[in-house]
Formats: sequence, C-alpha cells, structure tokens
Amino acid sequence: MTLKEKELRDIEEIGKLAQGKNELIKYLKGGKLSALQAIKAFCYWCTGYCSDGRETCEEKSCALWPHNPYTPKEKRTMSEKQRINAHRLGARTKEKAVNERPRIAF
Repeated sequence: MTLKEKELRDIEEIGKLAQGKNELIKYLKGGKLSALQAIKAFCYWCTGYCSDGRETCEEKSCALWPHNPYTPKEKRTMSEKQRINAHRLGARTKEKAVNERPRIAF
C-alpha cells in the first residue's frame, strides 16, 4: 500500500467533513488543484484531518496562515501608502465618500 493510499484510507476512517477534505482527496487521486484549493487541502492535512472550523488555526508561523480557511478574517485596512495612492488615482475611499454629495439626487 502506497503512502497516498494510506492517507486516503485514513481520511475515510477518521477525517471530518470540513473545508479541504474534498480538495485533499482530489489531489491524492492525482487531480490538479487551484492555489486556493491547495491551501485548503494543506490546512486540512496539517490539522490531522480533524479541523472543522470551530477552532481557529494557531500556527501563525506558517506562511499560509493568513490564507487559511480556519483563520478568522480580520477587517482589511489600508496602509498610509495605499491611502495616498488611492487618493492620487482618484479612487473612491471612505473619507471621500463621506465628503461627497450623493450620486443620485432625489
């Protein structure tokens, strides 16, 4: 029995239904994955086939941690450099939206 066959058997026996399970099975069977699917599959594998999203991933040293499906998403904020570039390019920012007149006048 090959390593891939053993992993497939383990997933069937002990793996919980969670994000990444189907992606990992697809990969082990020789399928190709997108970048997001690969991240989900790796995170599922890394947690020992048992993370169901109820517990957050605490492995902050992992390069994939910010993209992990089991990590709570933080509100995205713009850096000062991003804010300057957005203003320079004329992008609609929260600050600009507050100071603008409504687009549609009733």
